[in-house]
Amino acid sequence: MVTTTDNVGTFDARFYQAMNQKAKEYFMEDPQLNWLPQAIIQPQDASQYKKPIYGASIGVKGNTSLSMPDLKMQTPKSHNVYDLEYVEGNIYYDANEQLQEGQFLLQKKQQELKTWQNQVKQAIFKGVFTDGFTSAGLGVGNRLNTGIIEQATLVQNLNGTDSLMDAAGDVYKALSKMVNSIPFRYRDGKTVVIGCDDLFLSKARSALFRGATNQISELDLFLQELSTGTYAQNGQMVAPKLLVSDTLFLNTVAGTTKTETDTLGTHSRLFATVSDPDIIEQAYSRVGMVGEDRYNTIQAVVQKWAARCSGCVHDASAVVYSEQITWA
Repeated sequence: MVTTTDNVGTFDARFYQAMNQKAKEYFMEDPQLNWLPQAIIQPQDASQYKKPIYGASIGVKGNTSLSMPDLKMQTPKSHNVYDLEYVEGNIYYDANEQLQEGQFLLQKKQQELKTWQNQVKQAIFKGVFTDGFTSAGLGVGNRLNTGIIEQATLVQNLNGTDSLMDAAGDVYKALSKMVNSIPFRYRDGKTVVIGCDDLFLSKARSALFRGATNQISELDLFLQELSTGTYAQNGQMVAPKLLVSDTLFLNTVAGTTKTETDTLGTHSRLFATVSDPDIIEQAYSRVGMVGEDRYNTIQAVVQKWAARCSGCVHDASAVVYSEQITWA
């Protein structure tokens, strides 16, 4: 750790504690991420995550009397393997910067840390790219692994004919189809989490989807019926708040299975899943500050922050992503 004795300035334990606390809080508290089960892989910096997949056990039988245990129950087992790739960022500061920023230096560096954290979050959903993501959420360079979106099952014809939202009832039909595209055996006794982009949220509450008398929107009616205790039924429970994010849920880079790229402000997408570590996870073999280099001759320090990670869909039947949505 760099201290005043390292000829760099007044960087002390409080600076590092504040930075690390900020990083810890982000991955634990971010509402766009904390619903997603987290797997910490050992050993540190492991290049792959091997997830055991267990099928339904077989070997139960009926009988008129107890028999000898000649038939043992068996549980089929397979596994999925995910490549864990690095998302890294270098945070630089020197004595001159400390003089210029003063008490605001920590705030500035926490903003840089937040940018790295946001890129990690995007990588979980869209994959790790060699040159990271632009401010608009566009992956740049080569994709090193696939994220959750590319692994999800594509849902088409949200209104029954296509995915053009141009008639009353289309929004309710679209949301219902996303939920019901997840087989009931996964939804049974659980809550479905739904994600969308900001345009979907605003369009779904427009006049077209409110009826002639400007009544409650189809979106709010859907949430009221499927998330409140008065109306919600087993297998049709959804989280009361949608996860809203352009950078996470719009498809900005054409992939193998999601070939359409979206235009911000024109297209929308819906995402839905059940939060269950046997279905979907964010996996890390490293996350946090790796270390630092000190350059005492120029009174500077470089910290390397890195996450070796992957978004993992263990059962695509329960993780669904809509085809491109357009609006009238």
